[in-house]
Amino acid sequence: MEILKDTALVLKRKNVNDSNVSVVLYTKNHGKISCIVYGVRANNKMEKISLNPINYINVEISKTNDNYVIRSYDLLKYYKNIYENIDKLEIAMYIVYVLNKVLIYMQKEEKVYKRTIDALTFIDNIESQKIKDNKIRYKIIISYLRKIINDLGIYDEKLLLSDLDSYSSLKKLENYLNNYLNLDIDYKKIAIGGN
Repeated sequence: MEILKDTALVLKRKNVNDSNVSVVLYTKNHGKISCIVYGVRANNKMEKISLNPINYINVEISKTNDNYVIRSYDLLKYYKNIYENIDKLEIAMYIVYVLNKVLIYMQKEEKVYKRTIDALTFIDNIESQKIKDNKIRYKIIISYLRKIINDLGIYDEKLLLSDLDSYSSLKKLENYLNNYLNLDIDYKKIAIGGN
């Protein structure tokens, strides 16, 4: 059995039953990992909140063969302003949704990791009034996508030079990613509460 100690961004969470939770983490040193957490107590609110998507945690994971079990975790950063503003939450959920789709398991992507933490911190700190403007929202999302596409080495120069503040520009980037990586990324799914 191997023990992995790392910091991680929670990308996805699924309750398996009353006390067990399946999570997908994006760790700094090990990349994307799918883990199970046994015995998450229903009466410990902070323990459950720590495993929500977008949260930044310290984690200790035991690896046996290809199975990953979280032994312990604690919350490093709760993006309070994101969770209190639906527009910010929409953007942040889209970011973790995209990451969960584009990242490869157990492949470290240090630039993307740092860029994502920086982007979430920016979203958490931006004035709530500014984020209501669609042009600002698209600018944040498109700027982030263009940077991670570049970081991952899967970019098309024409896409990187396109405008930053329209839905059509976002769709071009999504279509490029979808075609390049055989994915199904769609901002509208997140905005209206899809997968």
